[in-house]
Amino acid sequence: MKEKRGKWGSTLGFILASSGAAIGLGNIQRFPYITAEGGGALFVFIYLLCVLFIGLPLILVEFSLGRHTQSNPVGAIDKVKKNSIWKIVGYLGVIAAFIILTYYSVIAGWALGFIINILFKLDLDIKSFAANPFYSFGCAALFI
Repeated sequence: MKEKRGKWGSTLGFILASSGAAIGLGNIQRFPYITAEGGGALFVFIYLLCVLFIGLPLILVEFSLGRHTQSNPVGAIDKVKKNSIWKIVGYLGVIAAFIILTYYSVIAGWALGFIINILFKLDLDIKSFAANPFYSFGCAALFI
């Protein structure tokens, strides 16, 4: 029995989700600082060259492999070459996605905690917020 796979509702949704995954919160948070430290326009130029010549080919290969095999990262590598040691790369991709999810959950939990702090006038500063693991963990769990 063939497994039924989900599909994207629109091309725009796919492009926005892929862009969000590729750009990441770390780039948005740190890019102005790194640009200033790295030399300004020259840094941006080198960064764009790296994106164009390293990032774009890698993402095109990943999309092509996924589209051709219609499988998850581990299964795709296994379909290309059975019992290959390269399946580890697929597992590493899944583990990396899990780690990124935990990072974003904490950041979003902090944002939710600050919203709660403002709405209910709890008067928690950043130090007391970070020092209270139950509040921080609770906000991350509430976000999830």
